[in-house]
Amino acid sequence: MKDTLTCIIVDDDDLDRMAVEAELSSSQNIKVLGSYCNPIEAISAISSHPPDVLFLDIDMPEITGIDFVKSISNLDTINVFITSHPEFAFPYL
Repeated sequence: MKDTLTCIIVDDDDLDRMAVEAELSSSQNIKVLGSYCNPIEAISAISSHPPDVLFLDIDMPEITGIDFVKSISNLDTINVFITSHPEFAFPYL
């Protein structure tokens, strides 16, 4: 088992993204490879350097979190959806 998990954060909301990044960065066992507000840019980065875990918003202007995950389904990445919208909290479970 790896000592350090790598992750990437994708969220169009700056405050939410920075809060997640600050929390993850405070752990010795987690390395944040990147933090993106634009999901299209993130797809390129993830394809080049797949993280162990992807934290992403479920509702983004350019692409939904669900469609984002479908676009990288060939990668072996754990996907964790984050949202500040209560209406999205459980429908996708």
